[in-house]
Amino acid sequence: MEVKTEDIKALIEQAGHSLLSYFSNVSPQQKEDGSFVTIADQVAEKILVDGLRTLYPEHRIISEEGYNHLNEASNFTWYVDP
Repeated sequence: MEVKTEDIKALIEQAGHSLLSYFSNVSPQQKEDGSFVTIADQVAEKILVDGLRTLYPEHRIISEEGYNHLNEASNFTWYVDP
């Protein structure tokens, strides 16, 4: 399946608008590995992963917070880390 730039751009814009809505209003939480995450990160990542799964269900998706979709038969892999 062909990747359409306009679809990806729309997903990125949606995630970006979500991130902006949290601007100056987030509290980082420490993860088990010692790194930090915010609700803004998690929401933006979910928007991106859900959108990619809808647009390209046959693609493999690996994301920082673990919203993974591992299709081992895929030749395409998305790495998501907002």
